[in-house]
Amino acid sequence: MKLSIIVCTYNREDLIEKCLTHLANQTCKDFELVIVNNNSTDKTEEICKTFIQNHPGENIRLVFEEKKGLCAARNCGIKNSTGEWLAYMDDDAFADSKYVENFFTFIASHPQARVCGGKITPYFESKRPKWLSHYILPIVTTLDKGNKITFFKHRSYPVGANMLVHREMFAKYGMFDENIGFKGENRTISSDEKEFFLRFIGKEIQAYYLPNVCVEHWVPDSRLTQEFFVGQSLTIGTSERVRAKNISRYEFITSCIRELYKWCASIVLWIYYMLTFNPQAANKLIAFRYWVSKGLFQKSNK
Repeated sequence: MKLSIIVCTYNREDLIEKCLTHLANQTCKDFELVIVNNNSTDKTEEICKTFIQNHPGENIRLVFEEKKGLCAARNCGIKNSTGEWLAYMDDDAFADSKYVENFFTFIASHPQARVCGGKITPYFESKRPKWLSHYILPIVTTLDKGNKITFFKHRSYPVGANMLVHREMFAKYGMFDENIGFKGENRTISSDEKEFFLRFIGKEIQAYYLPNVCVEHWVPDSRLTQEFFVGQSLTIGTSERVRAKNISRYEFITSCIRELYKWCASIVLWIYYMLTFNPQAANKLIAFRYWVSKGLFQKSNK
């Protein structure tokens, strides 16, 4: 099997069927679909089982991971899949109908590739708010580097809602660190993707950005509230603190210096948005930087 698509799901009874339907409607069906139920307590498993029964000709398997945590579920997907390539997709993401076909076209002309990340466009429940500028759009899990194939540069890396990794990378560099990442409703520490990809991206491996291997990512109104904004911003900073300190004191100091540079850039952008009469975006950008910095610089509870 050339490709395994792994969907890790937790309490997603409202969207999991739509996610799976988009995968079942692919123009190229030469892949296996592995659904990892991460100990859901709602009707997610029942919906998945019914979906499999209604698609008897599809190569779909449902597996159960008792240990809560996105990284545990992703590792479960590695162990229970057979593909040479593993594509990870969020349970609230909806794949383009040519997702698999376009990926195979890319691999045919780039056999040396080992890590890829596809475009992720936001699918808003309502209207995109004016304050949500391009620079803080990633807080709702998006990725758009344009419409040309390129490399991830400057410590950037694929996003978990749409990332593709060759199986040999896990054998060589290890699996996802189950000590970090989201665990059920506990979303205070992420950085699991960053920790994994920075083991090798920019050192030994180049990661490709694929604009036509794309998904839409659901953005409900609840993710546009002040409470979510503050929580997500804090999580970014806290997660980077934990990640960096787990490596070394030097790595943490380097992260702090980068944060100071980002403050300088944010101030320049604040001036730009104010001059272009968008004070909402200007002030939200500064607020984002403030909460990220608070998460990064705050003392650990340990």
